[in-house]
Amino acid sequence: MSQSARKSNKQLVDRALEEILPPALKPFISRKMEDKYGSNWLQNAQRSLEHYYFDGADLKWNDPAAVIKLLQKHWEAFYERNKLDNRERSWVEELRNIRNEIKHNNDVFDYDYSFRALDTMERFLDAAEAKKAAQQVKQLKEQLQKSLPVGVRGEFQAADDYYNLGLIAKQQERFEQAISSFVKALNVFEDVYDTDKHGSTVRQLGKIYKILGEYLFEVTYREVMGEKCPKQLFTAIQALSKVN
Repeated sequence: MSQSARKSNKQLVDRALEEILPPALKPFISRKMEDKYGSNWLQNAQRSLEHYYFDGADLKWNDPAAVIKLLQKHWEAFYERNKLDNRERSWVEELRNIRNEIKHNNDVFDYDYSFRALDTMERFLDAAEAKKAAQQVKQLKEQLQKSLPVGVRGEFQAADDYYNLGLIAKQQERFEQAISSFVKALNVFEDVYDTDKHGSTVRQLGKIYKILGEYLFEVTYREVMGEKCPKQLFTAIQALSKVN
């Protein structure tokens, strides 16, 4: 990838991290910290964070480093079982690493890294109920996808086509064809870290699992794909089969 392409990718990630993430998280952080520590929560934060994260008595809300540091230091204030759990905490660590790469390393911003960085921001914003900001970051992801060479964009289109064929086959109860199409789509979405479409595809496989039952799904998958369903994928399918 050319340096100009990496620079363009970095600018998209930087825009999300600097302009979208901090202001979107301010109401969420303020609410959670006040719930945990009371109306004087900023004083508590000042005792636990370095002085340069503050502008007088207030946090530097326009500085993503300050916002991320506060999330890390006071995660107990944000923790919610099955909503803001260990997975979301790991995303905060990713955000810290992304911020450091933006400041110190121009070379990492290939397509995969940049997409993953934007995806992590989108997912964390969504978990923090900052839906509008999450949608804005999603639009930056789509802009990044459009910057791909034509051949790679063709892979995305092919994956979408496989997904749509899977939907049609499932509706017609041609489950062998549906499984085959969904798995082909899944492989592309996984390769390019498109977690939205990857998750949607696994959910469709979960619906087929729910219809067929465990034994028949396993048999059908093996017959169609020529191998047993991978354990990690099978576990995800089972879990999503229970979701309406």
